[in-house]
Amino acid sequence: MRRQVEKAKKAGAAGIAFGVLHPDGRVDVVRSRALVELAYPMKATFHRAFDAAPELSEALEAVIQTGADSLLTSGGKPDVLTRADAIARLRKQAGDRLPASARVTYAQGSALAMGLAVPVARTALQTGSDEGLLGEYFSNPALEGKPIVTRVDRRIDFDLNRVEPLPRLGSAYSIRWTGELKPPAAGNYSLHVKIDRCFDCKGHDGYRLWVDGNELLEDDGSGKEREDAVMLEWKDARTHAIRLELLHTGEDEGIHLEWGAPARAQLDEALAQARQADVIVATVGLSPSLEGEALGIKVPGFFGGDRETLELPEPQRKLLAALATLHKPIVLALRSVSTSLRQVA
Repeated sequence: MRRQVEKAKKAGAAGIAFGVLHPDGRVDVVRSRALVELAYPMKATFHRAFDAAPELSEALEAVIQTGADSLLTSGGKPDVLTRADAIARLRKQAGDRLPASARVTYAQGSALAMGLAVPVARTALQTGSDEGLLGEYFSNPALEGKPIVTRVDRRIDFDLNRVEPLPRLGSAYSIRWTGELKPPAAGNYSLHVKIDRCFDCKGHDGYRLWVDGNELLEDDGSGKEREDAVMLEWKDARTHAIRLELLHTGEDEGIHLEWGAPARAQLDEALAQARQADVIVATVGLSPSLEGEALGIKVPGFFGGDRETLELPEPQRKLLAALATLHKPIVLALRSVSTSLRQVA
């Protein structure tokens, strides 16, 4: 590793990413500090070896002792999207002991595949100065009385298969989300409410969606065919009031607020963020909504949940190609071990 650091410095690299652990998974402070000192004046980032540590809070203190400039982590799990709370706690613990100028911004960038709706980006949902929608959780299926919990949910993208979203809600509950939706640009958008329907249960959940005070989608859970998507033409990027209500009276297994946003608008938003960044972290690949058993989807590259090619879907390839033109360091987080990178190298 020392030889690699020396070669990087000689080549004029801006920085290195490294991670040195003891056999038991603890951060090796002594050897790591030696690498940081050898790398100076290059920047030094302790990479995701950190996530293998047995106790992340202690590991963070050790990383700070190494003198590293920054830390790359997904919160101790492979999927960073499920560990936002853990990462927020680590950032709070670190305070200004990692560089005070360090800041993480986010843009969705693209859909997973052409024609496939994805969860509405958290950056498009607002509750005051917070990202996300205000969720009010009721321990009854009719939104009655006082909610037992009120919190801001960054995305409405819940897998509730045999689990309650919160303790004490019980088997029959309801949730109301309110806030604002701010599109990245003018254009044609589709909004979808996806319920993970169970095929062998006795009852189904209902939902209602309002935008700018108008009820656009409604399903009473009777099982009848209903529209679950609406097309909206927005002339500008102003915010729109949004309200979504879930009435969990059946045994359905999740709810997702999704959209189809203009590809150009998503790409431009990502490029605007990336131009201001020192390092770009691009998360690409697949998800269970795109590849899986018995999925009723047909989009380019996929049929019924089966892949027709090992290449990344076209929207993601275009995103990576555009980011590459900025000539900045890119950390690629690939969420599928079988995807070929031939087209984006």
